[in-house]
Amino acid sequence: MKGLVKDLAHARCKTQLGEYKQRIQSLLQRPQHLKEFVGHVERVQSLKSKQKALAKNTNVLDDLRSVQESYKEETEAVDAFVASRVGEMTQQLDANIQRLDEQVLQLHNQLQGGLLIDASHFEDPSAVKSELESVKQRLTQLNELSKQYTEYQTLFNLMPFKHLNLQATQEHFATVNGEELSKDVAVAFEDAYALHKKLSNDVTAVLKDRTAAFKLNMPTVLELGNPAVKDRH
Repeated sequence: MKGLVKDLAHARCKTQLGEYKQRIQSLLQRPQHLKEFVGHVERVQSLKSKQKALAKNTNVLDDLRSVQESYKEETEAVDAFVASRVGEMTQQLDANIQRLDEQVLQLHNQLQGGLLIDASHFEDPSAVKSELESVKQRLTQLNELSKQYTEYQTLFNLMPFKHLNLQATQEHFATVNGEELSKDVAVAFEDAYALHKKLSNDVTAVLKDRTAAFKLNMPTVLELGNPAVKDRH
């Protein structure tokens, strides 16, 4: 029995030793690019979360204790590395988020021009449908990218960026209350008209004209907002 216990203890120590060595190799990495850096931070946090369980099974053999010390040193070193690089990586992430937001705005502009407002395609909208499908696919890609960036910000303990421009493209039209929107537009038009009457400058004129132009679209919006209207329509 004594020999069996000894063999089991030896096997456990060997396993623990291998585990520590593997972890040290992971901690030695020093990635230079954002995506690899994010993966590295995730690995470090995962290793830390499992540290108590690993330490619980650790024997007091000298070689294992030595490896533990090495692991502790590398943990401290990797903490310093992460702290020294997280500022730079945050700047890269901010730049990526800004670029994503600009791409969303470009797609917004694309939806306001080109084939989508060309009346010659009214009878045969196949080209328009193809264009819309392309925009939809790109928006889906950008939406997935925004989720990834939000995960990065959470990992870096940052306040997640609200992708309002992208969010506006993802909201299903059927969730918009047409009646409430119509009331809001009517109030906005009255306010814009009153403001222009009071101030009468170029800015109030543009506001009044833009609000009036949007108000003209409301009958169509109300028709589309009819619950009886399905996607096939």
